[in-house]
Amino acid sequence: MSENSKTAQGTTAAIILNGVTKAFVVESQRVEALRGVDLRIERGSCVSITGRSGAGKSTLLHIIGTLDRPSEGIVSIGGIDVSRMSDQATSKFRNRKLGFIFQSSNLLPEFSALENVMMPGIIASVRGNAARERAAYLLNSVGLRDRASHRPAELSGGEQQRVAIARALFMEPEVLLADEPTGNLDKGTSLAIQDLLMELAAVHKTTMILVTHDQMLAGRMPSQVIMEDGRVLSATGVIQ
Repeated sequence: MSENSKTAQGTTAAIILNGVTKAFVVESQRVEALRGVDLRIERGSCVSITGRSGAGKSTLLHIIGTLDRPSEGIVSIGGIDVSRMSDQATSKFRNRKLGFIFQSSNLLPEFSALENVMMPGIIASVRGNAARERAAYLLNSVGLRDRASHRPAELSGGEQQRVAIARALFMEPEVLLADEPTGNLDKGTSLAIQDLLMELAAVHKTTMILVTHDQMLAGRMPSQVIMEDGRVLSATGVIQ
């Protein structure tokens, strides 16, 4: 059976993790970042992941985002077992199905806001005019229509993060993954970005998983996961 045909028919889950572990070797010592994580996240859910530093939050997000592979266990996204895909297939899947927002906007400094938003489409060989129109629409949706030609250095921190959000939505991803998306912002700007994320997730019907230390932001998510020592300590609105 081909990788793309390994789907679970009829499932309402966006993401299923079964027995996911992740171990590293540090100075000849085995360190377990994840210890048998089981989760089922339904399509359209907005989920926060919290916990102390070193609890495994970012590792879990990276594995769900196919940026890393589990040492053991299965990761299924949209019914596809991504934990056993080839590197090439994984890269294509990531570009077309997943969107990412990080603490730093990671915009390319030599390109305009519009060109930065277009990047996922360029990678996916979306034609120039179509990519430009899609990027312009998304910049307008995050309130930056008049900043399209500005480069990142000419934008505020909040504006840069809005561009990053627009970029993450370019390919209409099934899952939006955010790692401390408001961590570098002041309180007022953070609240505005929080409101924007919630609004866009609802409009685009996107499953959103958000790692944060901000308890107020975490509390706004209908579903919440708390991690401790590489395990899921508690889960609300998520099947464990």
